[in-house]
Amino acid sequence: MPDMRTYELVLILPPEFTEEEQNKVLAKIQKLISEDKGKVVDKTSWGKKEFSYPIAKKPSGIYWFLNLELTPELAVKLSNQLKITEQVMRHLLIRKEEDSK
Repeated sequence: MPDMRTYELVLILPPEFTEEEQNKVLAKIQKLISEDKGKVVDKTSWGKKEFSYPIAKKPSGIYWFLNLELTPELAVKLSNQLKITEQVMRHLLIRKEEDSK
């Protein structure tokens, strides 16, 4: 089995997106992850939040939080894909520290 690690991903989608448009973007991301044997453990909508300053000339965005299990190679691939995905205003992918025993 490949070296799977736990990651957290926060996405910001445009504030005018409908639930259907949000689900399309999330499905595209989940498909990319599952094609490379990764796994979406959990996803949570944090709803629409106001920004401190405009991003892409928009005052707010819709936040999504995902727990993922990925290989390091897939994490790099996913991050690169999110950078060029027009529907994603911003993203942050971080590796969770494992509990050392």
